[in-house]
Amino acid sequence: MNATIWERSYENPFASLSSHFSVKKTKFNKAYMSLELPQEIISEILTRLSVKPLLRFRCVSKSWCATIDSPDFISRHVKRSIETTTNHQLILEEWDFETRGYQSNLYSASIDERLDIFLKGLSKPLMHQSEDLFSNSCNGLIFLYNAYEAVALWNPFTRRCRKIPAEPFKTPSAKLVTPDWLSAFGFGYDSLHDDYRVVRILRFDPKDCWQAHEVSVYSLRTNTWRSVQGFPLVGYIFLSAYSEFASGASHWLVYKPISDLDEKDRYVIAAFDFVKEEFYELPLPKYTEEFEQDFLIVLQGCLCVLSCNYAQDATQVTLYMMKQYGLRDSWDKLYIFKQGDLPYEFEHAMPLIYSQRSDKLLLQVVCKEGFRSLVWYDLQEKKSSKVDICNKQSSFTVLVCLESLVRLGEDDHFDGAHESVSNDASSCSRNEE
Repeated sequence: MNATIWERSYENPFASLSSHFSVKKTKFNKAYMSLELPQEIISEILTRLSVKPLLRFRCVSKSWCATIDSPDFISRHVKRSIETTTNHQLILEEWDFETRGYQSNLYSASIDERLDIFLKGLSKPLMHQSEDLFSNSCNGLIFLYNAYEAVALWNPFTRRCRKIPAEPFKTPSAKLVTPDWLSAFGFGYDSLHDDYRVVRILRFDPKDCWQAHEVSVYSLRTNTWRSVQGFPLVGYIFLSAYSEFASGASHWLVYKPISDLDEKDRYVIAAFDFVKEEFYELPLPKYTEEFEQDFLIVLQGCLCVLSCNYAQDATQVTLYMMKQYGLRDSWDKLYIFKQGDLPYEFEHAMPLIYSQRSDKLLLQVVCKEGFRSLVWYDLQEKKSSKVDICNKQSSFTVLVCLESLVRLGEDDHFDGAHESVSNDASSCSRNEE
C-alpha cells in the first residue's frame, strides 16, 4: 500500500483509502475490516494521526482500542511526532487585566494548520481562575501551578487532569527570620523508570544561613512526594520560577549577586537530572557580544540561551544552541535578531518552534508598545511575516505543546468543561469539524 495515500488526509486518512477502493463512506467500517491489513501496518498508520481522530478510532474495534491505549503505541506516537515536528499545538493563555483577580482564558491553535483562522477554547482544570503555565510541557503533559499553590498535571488533548497532592515542607532550622518564600519548579520525564516527575525547590532564609533550599520530587507513578539532596548552589537566585526540560533534566538560569565577580561569571545554568535525582552545573556560552539579560529555551530538544541587549533603538537578541549536551565548546551561535528583522519594534523575541520543513522559525515577539505578537521568520530569506490569531490582542502567553495520549494514571479525572470554539472563531472561515 502506498504510504502517501494515508499521509494526504491528515484529519481522516481512511477517507483516502475509502476512495481508493471505491467504498461508500457509510459502509467503510465493514469494508475496511474485510481488507485484513496486518496489525503492525494498522498500528504504523495510526501513529501518523493526531489525538482527535485517534480518540474516535478507539471505537472501531476492541483490537484498535487496545492498540491505541497501549503504552508502546503511545510512546511511538510521541516519538514520531517529535521527530517529524507534527501534532504540535500552541496553548495560549489570554489575560483579562480589567477583571478583578486577572482572570484568564485558555485556547489552543494547531501549528500544522494556519494559525490565523482557528482557535479552540480549552477548559481550566484548576478551580481558581488565576493560573500559570509553569515549566515547559513534556510529551503532551502540562504542569499547572497558581497563586494558591494548587498544582496539577494536565493533558489538554485527552481532557484528563490529575491534581498533585500538597507537599508539606520541613525547614532544617526552626530559627526562621521573616521568610522569603520562593518555589522554583521543574517538570520532566524519567526515561529509566518511565515516570513523569516534578521537582520543587523551596528557598528560605534561616538565621544561621544566608540562604537555604529544600528540594522535593513528586512521582506520577507513585503519586507521592519525597525529599532529595538539597540545592548545592548556596547564595544563587533563580531568575525564573519555571524550568526548561532537555536531555532528561530540568534547567534554570541562576544568578549570584556578588559584586566582586565579573558580570558574566555570576550566571550559571543549574540542572536537575530526573533519573539520578542530582543537581549539576552547565557552562554558559562564550559570549561575543554585550548582554543585559539571558533566557533559557529548548529548540529541537536542544538547550538554548537567548542573550538580550536592550540598547536604545538597537535591541538585539542572540540565540545560542548547545549542540552536544554538557560541552561548553558545543555552544553554537545560530541567529541574531535585530530591529528591522521583525515587523515590529521589539523588546524581546522568543523562538518557539521550527516549521515542519525547518525553513521557518515561529517567534513570540514582545513589542515596545506593550503588546505581544507571533511572527514566522524565514531562515533562508531572512524575512518575517505577522501571524494574527483570530483577532487575539496583546495580553497572552504562549506554550508549545505536543499532542499526545500520555496517561495520568487511574486517579485522573475529566477536566470538567466542554471544549468550545472561541468567540473569535465566528470571524474565522473554518468550523471545528
